[in-house]
Amino acid sequence: MLIAWPGHPLEAHLKGTLRVYRKLFEKHITQAVAHRLKHQGDEASLSEAKEAIAAAVALHDIGKAMKHYQTRAHKPSFYLHELYSAHTYSKLAKLLDISPLLSDICTLAVVLHHHSMRSLGTLAIESKRITGGSYHPEAHSIAAEALKEAEVKPPPELEDIMANPVHQADIRELIAKLTREARTKPGKMKLATLVTGPLSISDVIDASQNRRGWPTAFTKHIQKVYQGGYRGLSANTPSPQSHSPTPI
Repeated sequence: MLIAWPGHPLEAHLKGTLRVYRKLFEKHITQAVAHRLKHQGDEASLSEAKEAIAAAVALHDIGKAMKHYQTRAHKPSFYLHELYSAHTYSKLAKLLDISPLLSDICTLAVVLHHHSMRSLGTLAIESKRITGGSYHPEAHSIAAEALKEAEVKPPPELEDIMANPVHQADIRELIAKLTREARTKPGKMKLATLVTGPLSISDVIDASQNRRGWPTAFTKHIQKVYQGGYRGLSANTPSPQSHSPTPI
């Protein structure tokens, strides 16, 4: 069994994060992204935006399925796993015929879902530490099941993506491209934020419900909001007195 964290199966976390995202955000975020894409000259439909974002949420932590992370699961460190996740998502997006702009937005969201800990600039520097490697043999079935949960049909080529080695040069090329795009096209970065925030929150909520040592005061507060849906998001909602870092 591959893990997202000790005691928390990776497949369960990917599906759990997706369920939270759907309950709290999917309808509103899909509409907002599709609407703003039109202003950028991208004619992605609501269904196309929905599929692209749901696939990104479903695969946001698939990078944790790399062999070198899972072989030390007794003392876990998934540092920079989001780079592998983003690389895998960017390849999937081409197979799903997701438009380049929408693909970049969702890839940025995946790579920045730990933005409170690692900025894009930091990731560009730290990507030099990426050694590359291969996915665990179970990674393909986990990715496929997560995509099915997202109502995205896994393309046959997904198996090849998960079977082929991931090279450091490919990771660094992707991060360099995203960094360049974020710097020269700030509108794209703003659009990516629409997806990054909901993804990060959904990730934290599922982790807080399933990992030993959670929840803290901060995640208890988030869970309360989650249980109430959007009704919990009001100006009268008190701010938590302490907070916890995003799970890695």
